[in-house]
Amino acid sequence: MKRPQIIITVLIALLTILCVQKDVIAAAPPGTPLQKQIKVQFASADQLNQIHSMGLDIWKVYKDHLIAAVDYDKVAEIQELGFSVEVISDDAWGVLKPEITRPPSKGIFDNYHFYADIETMLLAMESSGVAKVYDIGDSVESRDIWAIRISDNPTVDEDEVEPSVLFVGCHHAREWISVEVPLYIAKYLTDNYATNPEIASLVDNQQIWIVPMLNPDGHEYCRTTNRGWRKNRRGGYGVDLNRNYGYMWGYDNEGSSGSTSASDYRGPSAFSEPETQALRDLCLAHEFRSMITYHSYGGEVAYPWGYIWDSPPDRCRDRHMSDVMRDLMNEVHGAGYTSDVYPYLTNGDTTDWTYGIFRMPSITLELRPTGTSGGSGFELPEDEIVPTCEENLPAALYLIGWNEADLNNDFIVNLEDLSILSSYWLTSGGCDLGNGCCNWADIFGSDTVDERDLAVFADQWLAQTIIDSTIPSPGTMSFSSPPAATGDNSIAMTATEATDFSGVEYYFTCTAGSGHDSSWQDSRTYEDTSLSPSTEYTYTVTARDRSVAHNQTAASAEASATTNAPDTTLPDPSPMTWNTAPNARSSSVISMTATTATDDSRIEYFFDCTTDGNHDSGWQDSASYTDTGLAPDMSYTYTVTARDKSSNQNTTAPSTPTLSATTLSVPSGPWVGTDKDVYAPNEDIVIYFANADGNSLDWIGFFDDGDANNQYYSYIYLGGDINGSKTYGGFPDTGDYDIRLFFNDSYTLEASCDISVE
Repeated sequence: MKRPQIIITVLIALLTILCVQKDVIAAAPPGTPLQKQIKVQFASADQLNQIHSMGLDIWKVYKDHLIAAVDYDKVAEIQELGFSVEVISDDAWGVLKPEITRPPSKGIFDNYHFYADIETMLLAMESSGVAKVYDIGDSVESRDIWAIRISDNPTVDEDEVEPSVLFVGCHHAREWISVEVPLYIAKYLTDNYATNPEIASLVDNQQIWIVPMLNPDGHEYCRTTNRGWRKNRRGGYGVDLNRNYGYMWGYDNEGSSGSTSASDYRGPSAFSEPETQALRDLCLAHEFRSMITYHSYGGEVAYPWGYIWDSPPDRCRDRHMSDVMRDLMNEVHGAGYTSDVYPYLTNGDTTDWTYGIFRMPSITLELRPTGTSGGSGFELPEDEIVPTCEENLPAALYLIGWNEADLNNDFIVNLEDLSILSSYWLTSGGCDLGNGCCNWADIFGSDTVDERDLAVFADQWLAQTIIDSTIPSPGTMSFSSPPAATGDNSIAMTATEATDFSGVEYYFTCTAGSGHDSSWQDSRTYEDTSLSPSTEYTYTVTARDRSVAHNQTAASAEASATTNAPDTTLPDPSPMTWNTAPNARSSSVISMTATTATDDSRIEYFFDCTTDGNHDSGWQDSASYTDTGLAPDMSYTYTVTARDKSSNQNTTAPSTPTLSATTLSVPSGPWVGTDKDVYAPNEDIVIYFANADGNSLDWIGFFDDGDANNQYYSYIYLGGDINGSKTYGGFPDTGDYDIRLFFNDSYTLEASCDISVE
């Protein structure tokens, strides 16, 4: 669903950082006609969309105007459409001169860093003892993509015991400041580890990964040749790396372009570029819990979604986090950062992928300048590098602290942190389920948000178990259903429900009669089995919370039950009978249902395939059985037997007479049996691709197709996507295959054909 049109003032507030990260066309290579830098006035959202659709290189959007670079012949075209155009410069890219040589450095961050500096600077940080540099992949032009892991054991993967956080810079080549901020964060952490206890705590308790320059080829080309270059260097035309990720890549064809000449060209396929592959593989190899990707410019803290206007499920959490980060940044130098969801459509970008796949908090942080009406925000003056890094440091430290779950920074994860965490969902006056921010908090679906929901919430977001000094309630346990015999060898019981902020588990102890303890379990109900007939057994139940302390209640009063006398009665009926006789569902499936048998000690069933003993069911609780993996056009014969679950396992006589069913045949040649009149309106079609011998165990894929409106595709096309048909390209080997079309509720074979894969 697309968000409806909103009033222009709100739209512009959301579009303040449109300029660079999302909708800029890269500068033309040397030798092409110059572009003018212009200012275009607009008065409505429709006019803004009209300008945007013309393919201008939009640098920044303001309340009633935008700044853009445009070819000379475009200026008259824009004016002819009725827009007021002011030419700011006849050479839009003259302000962006490539820097061939570097001026003398005054301080580490007084000049911009380039590719040759990155490895040297990162390797120097290893002397801190808490950093290790990794080559995570190569660029299109075979440059190394460097990452640094900062942790107390930087050479060891500790994903199972420590959370990980990710910072990424320089998806877009001309955004030089996006390299400096993650570099600054890495140096600050390594420089201050030995002397700052708070930094030591953050580093000791998690793994901090930093990739300062994801696009080294584009950055180097931008430095030496074309200061306005944005993309990587694929084929000379480049791919926008921040449109090349796999989640909703190319969705609706909005927010990225399929044209190689466009600044936001998304590439020929998702993850087509080695740079995005490198970051993808890093994320898949480690359990990141949160991330920031740095861009410039506009001064915005933004979170998903980008591909649609809909709010994400975790909008309350992410809104809260972005607001906190915004405030922390503005407290340093008063730069005027803002925060919001993505203010424009974009697909295939980094944070949609990391949030969509891993559901981690994923922040796009647009750096300085936060507001300028002219010139180029891409070329941030060097005297603003350090202030930009300084104001972004508190936000980065906040995210690292959040990642560790020590939200109040008191060096321990406890109930105070959970209280802060729960505020992402719960308001101070309690959660009003009419508030969209609370809809996802009612995990148990009880129409209220209570401590059970918060316990699950905490389990999802806290790395450590909650530290809790309070025992569950009630402090002394009791039985809601006391022990009672369920046969001659079993006794069942249910404890009263206990509650605790950090969750509860239960332990049932057999104190007399030589029965069996339960061990700690989630369920309040316990059944003790393999007991002796006519014997008394006595039990208590205890509860404990899930905190580190495992605070435990007092045990309940003892309660006893006696198992039934030995059971010598056969289940009824004996011999067994059929409720639904064996019937073929397809060329490889036969299903059947026995009559429900009764007995005081409960029942289990055995379906015996007398034709082929390898297809017996084994003893099972269900009175239904589906035999699969059968040969087509073959008769199979069955009987069914029941027995009780007493110590004697009294068994009925098998059903008589034996019953048979014949599997369906598999026609060959063109599609057959495709009479759409048999399809019900609310059911789908299931299509299986199987090896040609008809063995269902070799099924290698399926499509669950249909739209519940009795409108089905009339054919299947393998190897391509034609006129909306479905495709399958996952055949593991060459050879012959069957294609089988089933009606998914009955699994009745409706059509089949043979194909050969070469």
